[in-house]
Amino acid sequence: NPGNVAHHEASEADAQAADDQYLGSFKALILTDVMLSFPEWHRASLLGLEAHVPELVGVLRETEMAPLFSLMVSFEPGATEQADLDAAVIRSCGVLQWICRMTSKTGPSLKQDCWVCVSTREFAEACLKDEPMSVEGPKGRIYKPQEKDYLSADPADLMLTSFLDLLQLGALTPITKQCQRWGAAYVHRS
Repeated sequence: NPGNVAHHEASEADAQAADDQYLGSFKALILTDVMLSFPEWHRASLLGLEAHVPELVGVLRETEMAPLFSLMVSFEPGATEQADLDAAVIRSCGVLQWICRMTSKTGPSLKQDCWVCVSTREFAEACLKDEPMSVEGPKGRIYKPQEKDYLSADPADLMLTSFLDLLQLGALTPITKQCQRWGAAYVHRS
């Protein structure tokens, strides 16, 4: 429903004002995201899940999830041509663990020189200490939406600087840069 604004980037006031939606009755439910088991303060939590399958929710909440940040960045065509690679796993950087040139993928051609960068778990954890996913509200924990100003500043700028340094690209100015916080990106320990 495009009119329902209770997504993860909506303000708390907009999320509270959004209508609940009945999605139907089902014989089976497949959970694809551990965040469905999060407490009610998180926008992705599936209300009522704990009441119906408390054992499953308990196991999921005991699973240690690792956070990540991703950065999508684009430059003028050919700006990163001197970087002689399409993707790399990075083991010597505290900020980035993986980069990929999106313009090297098959499919529709992109007009800009586009890259995706994925942070290390340690970098994401450090960022989340300064900007947590939830804060104390008047009625308990509440979700803290991903603020565009924050995402385009601290994590994005640090990731972009690391990317440019790793590829020895100098001080390129991106056309676009969009950062995304993934609070439960993958299982760290189960």
